[in-house]
Amino acid sequence: MHGSLGHFKATLQRKKERKAKAEGRFDKKRLNYSASEEKTQFDFPVLKKPELEKVKTKIRAKIKKEKRLDYLLITIVLLVFVLIYFLLN
Repeated sequence: MHGSLGHFKATLQRKKERKAKAEGRFDKKRLNYSASEEKTQFDFPVLKKPELEKVKTKIRAKIKKEKRLDYLLITIVLLVFVLIYFLLN
């Protein structure tokens, strides 16, 4: 019984050491993080409603174009795979 108890205690000690080592990796004191109390100020332009709608329209058009290109690429890749499958069989 003494041998297994010693083994158990050694296992617990190694587990504690691994945990301490893992927690010490990201020690905030060692990394010198300092929390800033002031808020970050951004200098965004103030847009009027028509200007904002133009920007939104441009963004939507860009996203729509990117989606079309993605669908086209996926379709081409699938067609190539299907073609290769039928040619090899």
